[in-house]
Amino acid sequence: MRILYIIALLLSLAFQAAKAEVNVSPYPSQRWRLSVDFHFSPKVVVTFLNKTPSKDDFVVPQMLHLLISEDGAIIGPRKYMVLMRKLSKHIELGSGTISYLPLVDRGAIYSNACAVLESSRYANSFSHTNPDESGTDITIDLQINGRTLSATYANIQPDNGLPAGVSALFALLRRNLPVCYGGLFDYLNVAKLPKLNADEANEFGYCPRHQERLRIGTASIVYGLIYPQKIFIDAQETLYPNANSCFEGGCCSEPDSPKTKKVLYCSSCRKAQAEWNSNYVKSSKQSKTR
Repeated sequence: MRILYIIALLLSLAFQAAKAEVNVSPYPSQRWRLSVDFHFSPKVVVTFLNKTPSKDDFVVPQMLHLLISEDGAIIGPRKYMVLMRKLSKHIELGSGTISYLPLVDRGAIYSNACAVLESSRYANSFSHTNPDESGTDITIDLQINGRTLSATYANIQPDNGLPAGVSALFALLRRNLPVCYGGLFDYLNVAKLPKLNADEANEFGYCPRHQERLRIGTASIVYGLIYPQKIFIDAQETLYPNANSCFEGGCCSEPDSPKTKKVLYCSSCRKAQAEWNSNYVKSSKQSKTR
């Protein structure tokens, strides 16, 4: 019995230590990312689709996942049965960067997420419950410097209102997500905030090299094993750190694999990269002719 008590005490101390390690620091923290999972009950799915799926219908998993990274990228699907309001064999399940948060909303979302999770008084690793037959489960995870704050709100009934703070957090997300998410947030009774002024809406960060505002653009996705030479790595780090003109897509690809990716970039970095590449090609040709 004493051994069991000691084990329970050690586990309790370990949990308290883990909780203490979660440093909810003022924005911006060193490293953070936020994820939100919606688990829809069969009844909610029927509500969105206006029909009961038959055994012959193609039914995708009843979960919608959004991820917000520390650079402000919102990663999620554009096509999903709840968003599209229909069942289809061609629903796009893969997620990609669908939007970027401007700095003003990035800080507000971080602060709101901290407030929501602190109010839940629960610090642990990811957990969730299975949706029942009537509502929606919402799981919010905030990772800060390698540790995770997590809270799950089970069986949400939107007519009764979302939990305190969650609605404000979702309103900030809604302002920055594609229009196709509007129906979901209408269902959850999330307010539609006024648009930011042009200056705030386009402020995503600055390039430390050129002191220039970052822009939203596209980068080519390159597949396969890539081993860049040190000379290229050094040039990127010192001359054009925010060019972001290409993105490594991994070893494997399919015919329908994406060819481009949405990124933040510095226009001066891309110019510097093009100039460096041109000079490198010229010097390489000259060295071969000698």
